[in-house]
Amino acid sequence: MRRWIDAIVGALIAAAAVACTPSAKDTSEIQLDGTLFDVVFGPAGDQAVSDLLELRTAQCMSAMGWVYVPETGTQVAAYLRLGLSEAEFAREYGFALTRPPEIGPTEASKSNYAYAQELDDAARFRYADALESCGKGAAGEVDPVAAAVAATASSYIEEVLTPLLASDAGQSALTAWRACLQSDLAKGVSDMSGLVAATRGYLDSAALDPSDALRFETDLASRAVACNEARRHDERDALAGLEADFIDHHREQVADLLALIKATTTGQVA
Repeated sequence: MRRWIDAIVGALIAAAAVACTPSAKDTSEIQLDGTLFDVVFGPAGDQAVSDLLELRTAQCMSAMGWVYVPETGTQVAAYLRLGLSEAEFAREYGFALTRPPEIGPTEASKSNYAYAQELDDAARFRYADALESCGKGAAGEVDPVAAAVAATASSYIEEVLTPLLASDAGQSALTAWRACLQSDLAKGVSDMSGLVAATRGYLDSAALDPSDALRFETDLASRAVACNEARRHDERDALAGLEADFIDHHREQVADLLALIKATTTGQVA
């Protein structure tokens, strides 16, 4: 999709330099560390647009003579921010419905607050105005990128996840996943978002004691971690084929998403 090239490569980012410094337009070699699903819906993909917004805001603030540390890495899954594995988080917090984790301010946030507190009142107001202006300007530049990322996710759902679920391998994996969860809540759902929603509905209506609710939730969430891993294994071959077709049909789109993630991960934005 040409708008990806124009929006990301031409206007906003530069891929991190490697070897012969290929650009995002060089789609001859697309290498994934894991599945494309992990790229589109995993921590890196989720975080890329948010980080780009923060990095652009910081660039703007620096150009105006202010200090602003970009608050990157804030949109990833809670278990990552807490330094836990998925299994550890599930054992402690379940789906974070009964007992949401307490996540304090980031080091960047604390640094920015400390900097602002050192300013006199007049300068602090100017700093706040500059931050608001830079944030709005960055948002305007990043919006096309956010729309492109959303379009990638939508295309992936339509062309990969939907046919995967409808395939024999997908249906077999779904049946095994539901059996693995050992819960009536799994009977009418096909993915984790549905399972979490069903769990929330059950907890809202069951009026369990808080300790019993947490125990129920953590037990189910812990089983879900293992069951999800088994399901990914069962779907692996079918998913690989669908993803290969998707990449063939959307090579520029995928290459630009990888370039965006690479640029924001390294902090090298244009």
